[in-house]
Amino acid sequence: MKNTGILIYLLPLVLMAGGCGTKFTSVELNEEKDMGLFIKGADILRFDEDVHQSGYNEQKNAFWVTDNSMANYFILECDAYPALGSTVSGNLVYTTADDTKTKSGISLEVTKYDEQSGKIWLWNQSGRIGIVVKFCKEP
Repeated sequence: MKNTGILIYLLPLVLMAGGCGTKFTSVELNEEKDMGLFIKGADILRFDEDVHQSGYNEQKNAFWVTDNSMANYFILECDAYPALGSTVSGNLVYTTADDTKTKSGISLEVTKYDEQSGKIWLWNQSGRIGIVVKFCKEP
């Protein structure tokens, strides 16, 4: 009976601890330095210049990051160019370890825009999806 009493007191602490690390906010996204796809705080694909490529298609407002083997990637196609302060609708396709996933018609708020680096931070609150992409500037 003593052990049951201890468990009753520890259960709320265990449940609260289970939530740690699962909260992901736009503030945390805006602290990201790398391009990538982040869902609920997990790095789905983080850009590494040694093993990844990125691109932007102006006609389709499409951004992508892929590894050199093209096995791991994400592609984001927006209905409009994502300018600072705007909200765009987008279709996202990405790979996981064992699947390809699609999120269609998601609303993405542009939370940060760095003209010097060309990086754009996009946030979907309902899915806690953060995407950092880069548009290619013409010289």
